[in-house]
Amino acid sequence: MNDTDAADFQALLRIAGIAIPPDRIPVMLDAYRHWLALVAVLDEPMPMAEEPAAAPRFGGAA
Repeated sequence: MNDTDAADFQALLRIAGIAIPPDRIPVMLDAYRHWLALVAVLDEPMPMAEEPAAAPRFGGAA
């Protein structure tokens, strides 16, 4: 991750009006950085053949 993660995290907290006790900020920032890594996967489109949402559904559909 880069140095702007902490600044972005602080900005998002201010925008949301959330106050975190100073001793909890390192833990919450670490969680935020892990979350960024998880959502980065969503920026990579899947090929249509692998995309589960595009798979046809047979039987049982009304």
